[in-house]
Amino acid sequence: MRIWIIAVFNLFAVGNPLAISHYDLEASNQTCNGNESCDVSSGTKVDFDLDWEYRNCFCDPLCARYGDCCLDSPFFNIVEQRGAVNNFKCMELRQFGGIYMMTSCPHKWRNQKVRAMCEREDEGNQDPLSGLPVTSHVSQITYRNPYCAICHGEKQVDFWKAWMECPTIKNQQNLTSEYIKHVKFNTTKQAWGIMIKNHFHTCKIYPYKPESSSHIVRKCVPDLVKSCAVNWTNAEVRERCEAYTTVVYNAQTSFRNPHCAMCNNVPVQEVWCRKATATRSFPWEDFNPTAFSILFDVSGGDSVGKKEQCKNKQLYDPFFNTCRDIFNEISVEAVIDDGGVYEIINNDQVIFPDSPLLARNAADISSCPKFTLNAEDFVVRNGTIFVPKYKRTFYKNEFTLRPDGTVDVCANTLTKRLVDKFGVYMGYVTFTGLGVSIIFLILHLVAFVLVAELRNLSGKNLASFCFALLMAYCFFMLGQITDGKACFIIAILTYYSFLSRSRGC
Repeated sequence: MRIWIIAVFNLFAVGNPLAISHYDLEASNQTCNGNESCDVSSGTKVDFDLDWEYRNCFCDPLCARYGDCCLDSPFFNIVEQRGAVNNFKCMELRQFGGIYMMTSCPHKWRNQKVRAMCEREDEGNQDPLSGLPVTSHVSQITYRNPYCAICHGEKQVDFWKAWMECPTIKNQQNLTSEYIKHVKFNTTKQAWGIMIKNHFHTCKIYPYKPESSSHIVRKCVPDLVKSCAVNWTNAEVRERCEAYTTVVYNAQTSFRNPHCAMCNNVPVQEVWCRKATATRSFPWEDFNPTAFSILFDVSGGDSVGKKEQCKNKQLYDPFFNTCRDIFNEISVEAVIDDGGVYEIINNDQVIFPDSPLLARNAADISSCPKFTLNAEDFVVRNGTIFVPKYKRTFYKNEFTLRPDGTVDVCANTLTKRLVDKFGVYMGYVTFTGLGVSIIFLILHLVAFVLVAELRNLSGKNLASFCFALLMAYCFFMLGQITDGKACFIIAILTYYSFLSRSRGC
């Protein structure tokens, strides 16, 4: 729906010359079908739909914190909205789009080392896990990395996971089981990757949002234009651009509100309520064949078609490429060098290379999950140990040396790892077989339509059976190249088609 914006809004002030209400948007000839309003009579999801795909602003209490309130939201305050919009940075993540994150320390924070680690743009190639975001369940704020959470006084945070993708390796599914043992850091390219047949494949490591924090993470619009062009001279329009949120779009450019579009010299006739959808030229690029037997995988577990690579009470170490025995499952309380105590939730995928976690006393090393390193895996240096594979130094009270020359270290860098139950070749065989079956099912249905003698009661039953089976096969294959809501719908249709086929037997 196109939104037409007149050059000057009829803004009515009551005591404040910059007072703004939702009626000002209505004066612009056309609004965004209620998606820019908190009026429940508009028929839009107001309280529960916090997705910019369906809304142009929000109405929940947290909109006051993030500066994205609708004009008629009960939490809208023009002064608060002008300042709040700059409190957080919209970080665009590959899998999740824009996420509001705190990316700086308060001015009163005195530890410059922690501040530098929080505010660095480089996430640290050699230690990607330490640059992963964390989410607080107390303040409901997501931080760019653990250091930002520390300088804001967070005591309990949920660490995000790491997702690695290797673009030059074609079969991502087979990657885990076949080549994960070759993961290494290339000092020349300054990148992690996988060595296969003497060829180094560079891989990218992306943050992966934990399910436990999905309801807390706040979405945002990446690269949102929220200020006027430097050469814009109309002060009133500039102030209104900075005062409220009703996101509009011009092609692939997003503006905080119509005034921001106006003061960036965008013709009002070219402003839209919805962003133009970019089409994909090659939808099969992300195709990965899944073995047909995944439909019948009822062996248990949270991930269908997957199994844990390590045994019970073991975690996978991706740097040493081995399963580590874990003991003592009580979580650890750690101390940063400023003296504060921080309890870590889900601490299986984070390390602090430059601001080490120091156990409060010798007893604390016994209260965390630990694994044992062999003597050849580390080097003793002046009362510390250095692990080359981790590129990390463990300080006093972070480890325990054993008489046999091994060392116990807290398992805060390890995670569970899932591998495929079904090989990729089984997937190719499945799709070949399904393709042949689909061809003959179609031929049978064509014969049923053309030959009258086949259209008796038994013939109709057989045709119904073939049609249900044909739909099931087609939906199953289509499900390999879809995601999001489309994948959910196709999953239902696949299940229904197989159920219909079974009922016809």
